[in-house]
Amino acid sequence: AILLASIHVSQKKVVLTSILRDTYVEPEGVAPCKINAVYAKQGVQGLYRILYEKLGVWPDGYLKVGFDSFETIIDMLGGAEVTLTQEEATYLNTHDYISKKEFRNVTAGTHVLNGNQVLGYCRVRYVPNYKGTKHDFGRTERQRMVIKNLFERYKEAGLTKWIKIAKDALGYIETDISEATLEELIYVAYDGKIITVEQRQLPAKGTYESADKGKVTSTLVVDWEQNKAHFWENLK
Repeated sequence: AILLASIHVSQKKVVLTSILRDTYVEPEGVAPCKINAVYAKQGVQGLYRILYEKLGVWPDGYLKVGFDSFETIIDMLGGAEVTLTQEEATYLNTHDYISKKEFRNVTAGTHVLNGNQVLGYCRVRYVPNYKGTKHDFGRTERQRMVIKNLFERYKEAGLTKWIKIAKDALGYIETDISEATLEELIYVAYDGKIITVEQRQLPAKGTYESADKGKVTSTLVVDWEQNKAHFWENLK
């Protein structure tokens, strides 16, 4: 999963933008690939370079979390609220996306799930989510909905609680952002009274085509000019 997060104090919002993993790119110095392979081949700086080349944005920093740490952080927060369809619940209970069998007991409706269950939910792409969104579009939407729901739960928790959550989670996150800078971002979000999380994904609808590109199969070939404009819309 690749998500860009930006804080917009004047508009009182955080914007989460998912970059779909099958997006086709041609990074300098390596063979053409899907964008999720750029990190594996060139690391964070390689990913920064391709985002700057295609979207004109150079991230201020990154936070990386693996599966085990993701579960731990979700459990640390008391779980996350998720809305499941019957199809999703059946799928999760009969496949190994929920890796621990004892937790394959989810039901349709809106519930607070534990870290292992939420991780499974965030990985699913073979059935539509409750909004009817399918494939990787549906999976990335699930990921953003989890973050949005966590924000909604904690946005009234108070500054001290926000900082404690950040400090507790830092031990499970790889980042190049200092603790002091993270605290500053929390102050900015809290004092600016950020009230909503806006969701986006790239490529935007109608700006790509599915195609094989040489040895790179099942890619999303993107109109980057349109997607750059979409990314910056209402952000400046």
